[in-house]
Amino acid sequence: MRYAGFMTEPVRVAAVVAAYNEVGRIDHVLRVLTAYPGFDEVIVVDDGSTDATAEVVSRFPVRLIRHKTNLGKGQAMRDGVDATSAEVIFFCDADLKGLTSTVIRGTLEPGRGRYDDCYAQSYDLFFAFCADTDPASWGRAGGAPRSVGRGAFQV
Repeated sequence: MRYAGFMTEPVRVAAVVAAYNEVGRIDHVLRVLTAYPGFDEVIVVDDGSTDATAEVVSRFPVRLIRHKTNLGKGQAMRDGVDATSAEVIFFCDADLKGLTSTVIRGTLEPGRGRYDDCYAQSYDLFFAFCADTDPASWGRAGGAPRSVGRGAFQV
């Protein structure tokens, strides 16, 4: 259990990485995610990769889910969410450049650090994002690290 910066009660936090043919890029992301002390678990969904992505992932203390075929990033993200009971989900692209513990902390804890303008918050939903794989452009809408409260996935 961890305390996310926006909550007063301890919450479980999981990192979810959707990966497709990321053998040459996922190593850095997993090194950072597995070293970050605020995650209760790291889940990688290999979305039908035809390269050695799963072999690289297996070298890390993460939970690996494998799709037999490519089902798309959205389905991989959803399967990662379904695989955890964590209240907060941190999504991260497998090829993200510039990921550091400071970026993770800034994404998970609104109101702290230079990422203040990247957040929106509501009752049962926590959503944070920083855009692009280039940290210099984070703050615009787009890809890269973001966190979502579990309530966003319950319909």
